[in-house]
Amino acid sequence: MKNNKHPITDVYLHPDLIPVDIRPLAMSMTRQQFTEFYSGYLKVVKDALEDPYRPKKALRYALQDWSRLDFFSMSRLLPKVKRDYRFVYKYDSDETSFYKLAGGLRNAKGVNGDSIYYKAQNRDKSEEVWEKEEQ
Repeated sequence: MKNNKHPITDVYLHPDLIPVDIRPLAMSMTRQQFTEFYSGYLKVVKDALEDPYRPKKALRYALQDWSRLDFFSMSRLLPKVKRDYRFVYKYDSDETSFYKLAGGLRNAKGVNGDSIYYKAQNRDKSEEVWEKEEQ
């Protein structure tokens, strides 16, 4: 990824991001809803890659060193609608690596373990689980 301010040499994807986070969302949405959601997801990932330190929310406790960006799941917004999904990632400036950990519904409390923070916190973050993305 070309980024002169914050160079990123490698991008890593957690193996649960697509099958556990994204695929169930796709199955629960219409084609139009998923198209709009996925467009928002790709935009927020691009924004995070372009500037991993942009105004975002640094996470705490078990997710310290990780960040999140919120995004809209729809392109046509109603008044006073908040961003309804979150993307959890980490930028390691020493290794110049970017890690995509989780994405999902903006639900801080969660029900039955469906909180994006619960999912992200309980994911294996050891070196060997990450899959390097081709660029």
